[in-house]
Amino acid sequence: MAFTPLELASFKATGATTSRTTQDHYGDVVNVKDYGALGNNSADDYPAIQLAFDTAFGPAATPNGLVNSSKNRPVFFPDGKYLCLSGVPTLTRVVGGHIYGTGGGGAVAIFGLSGSNALNINGASGLVIEQMNFTGGGQTSGVGIDLNWDGATDSNGNDGLHNNFIRDVGIGAAATGIRIANGGFDGASNCFQNCDIGNVTNGIVAASATAINNMALRCSFSGTLANCVWSSLGSIHCFGLDLERDAPPSGGVTGFTLSISGSTATFSGSLSGIIGRQLWAAGLPTGDSAPTILSGSGTTWTLSGSFGSLSPGTNWLLGLSGFDVLVDSGLPVTVFGARSESSRCLGVSSGFVTAHAIECAGSAEIVNMRAKATLTAKIDNGSGSAGTTLTVTAASGSSLAIGDVITWSGATAPLTRITAFGSGSGGTGTYTVNNSLNVASTSMSAGGSASMDSCISTNGGFGLINGVAGGLYFRGCQTGSTSGFSGVFGQNI
Repeated sequence: MAFTPLELASFKATGATTSRTTQDHYGDVVNVKDYGALGNNSADDYPAIQLAFDTAFGPAATPNGLVNSSKNRPVFFPDGKYLCLSGVPTLTRVVGGHIYGTGGGGAVAIFGLSGSNALNINGASGLVIEQMNFTGGGQTSGVGIDLNWDGATDSNGNDGLHNNFIRDVGIGAAATGIRIANGGFDGASNCFQNCDIGNVTNGIVAASATAINNMALRCSFSGTLANCVWSSLGSIHCFGLDLERDAPPSGGVTGFTLSISGSTATFSGSLSGIIGRQLWAAGLPTGDSAPTILSGSGTTWTLSGSFGSLSPGTNWLLGLSGFDVLVDSGLPVTVFGARSESSRCLGVSSGFVTAHAIECAGSAEIVNMRAKATLTAKIDNGSGSAGTTLTVTAASGSSLAIGDVITWSGATAPLTRITAFGSGSGGTGTYTVNNSLNVASTSMSAGGSASMDSCISTNGGFGLINGVAGGLYFRGCQTGSTSGFSGVFGQNI
């Protein structure tokens, strides 16, 4: 009787109707351990992981792409800690891939090189990554997942960086948790759901103007040093986030009292690790003008300015220079149903933020706006009739930016925003706005804008809103024990 090797033996799966060989059954999914990965927290698993990726989606030189996407196979990581010591696993122009582990809690973890990324993606659409953890090369360098594209295409229909889905993923120990479109190509409509991001400098960053209409859904952030979500150039809409940047010690927590003499802050107890952080206290400037701790140790610290003689007692808070959600893109962003436990929730440099149901537990501010620009300007077609050209003949304060809301006495809805630079690039010159108007030369102001609905700050010791520029519209908002809003420029609707 002829002998049939086991790998060629044909059998039916339970309940199935068709026989397939053992090789076919096992080949449905690419298991990284079948390619040499050990996941034992000591061996270098980079070569095996890269081989598994290349097998599942095609190598970097000839990826399967759209035309051959039917050849893609899911990649599975069994429980383990996979160290990548000789390189960074890289996915190249993947269309419709699936990479998954066995769940959270560190069951599957990829550890990147010191100072490097944990996972590189160079072009992807319809890619799903789930049930895994990624640890970068340190909180001051590297990226957990670098979602990027170099703009290259090929004959297999590979192009773009969009519509990817990263869910149930943990990311830590990186300068940036997830970075979108750092190369400036595409980066639209990606979704990040149930991601737990901690011990990073910035959580999720839209790194180019093409990284638009991305979404962070039910993600949590902890131990973030600067910004949890940063629409630095593009846009990331936020829904149901739990935001905890590096939890600041406060007088109410430590029981320490504070006194200030000139540029010296003296606490009644010893503190550490607070250089670079902002000091909020009764009698001190707030917002971006709040003093920063420059140097010191123990109980005595030097501030970035001289502030006379103050005795705030326990009415003080150590914050950070960043924000839970920072919009610096000039694009509209929606934040819905977020809970902040940091000292500063929303920062709006340029663009328009629509915020609904934001709870700031312990926050000094719900929203902080960039200092406004003051202008002498007109809006017309350049010849005295209605048009979309903003002509600025004098400007002071902050530089103008795309997305800035322009306001003046008598301005009516809809909001007028800068949509493009003309001969101006931040100061005097021409700009394009979104509304066709005929406004004679007059005093105007410019900056970001925010619409706040049902937002609450429960801190009680500091203002809800600070440094507002451009326009602010709020409805059903309240602070804790403070009697009103600080620095409001806008209207209650």
